[in-house]
Amino acid sequence: MYGKDAKDLTADEKATVSAIAGLTGVATGAVVGGSMADVAQGNQAGHTVVDNNALINSKGESKLNVQERKINEKLKKAGVQNADDYQRKYDACKTDACRQQVKKDYIEATEQASKIILNLYRSGQLSTEESMILLTSYASKMMQGAGESQDGWSTPIFNMDAQKWTPSGVIANPDFQQITLSNLVQKMKQSGASEQQIAMRVLQYQIAGQALGSYSMVEQVDV
Repeated sequence: MYGKDAKDLTADEKATVSAIAGLTGVATGAVVGGSMADVAQGNQAGHTVVDNNALINSKGESKLNVQERKINEKLKKAGVQNADDYQRKYDACKTDACRQQVKKDYIEATEQASKIILNLYRSGQLSTEESMILLTSYASKMMQGAGESQDGWSTPIFNMDAQKWTPSGVIANPDFQQITLSNLVQKMKQSGASEQQIAMRVLQYQIAGQALGSYSMVEQVDV
């Protein structure tokens, strides 16, 4: 998260990591009065949420402002791919087997993209401010760009990409959740919030992410 070895973390940084890794489970369980079994069950549910990862798209790129373009360049340099390339491959397919393979390759690329973004954040190459922009205005423009490229069932790649950049898709993305929760915990600690208050807020966000992830999975069934 901080681009350091555990031994080099400050007390505040260790507390933030603890709040996400441990407090999210144990302290939240205590707040809501649940048992350790309930906490374990909830934690497991958090790992089964559908991955709502997305790629860059050209029309979305054309809408970016200066700050967002800098973020975009960091993502591209780190290896995040472009959805347009996969849609072109899909369009060139002559068989259903080819089209299915392209969709599979696209999904694998989106999963890799999500991990790349999380690693950029953890290593400090993506600042807190940049991560917040990425998950809000940047995501909105990528959603708009993919949406403008949609053309019914003939553009399944853009259909998936548009949905994955929606606010619900961003919230349901497990890797993006880690970024958001890290920023949330840091902000709440700076404002003097108690561990119980932080744990409750983290729980609320996780519940929202699980619910939206389930909704997103239903939306993607026929893609």
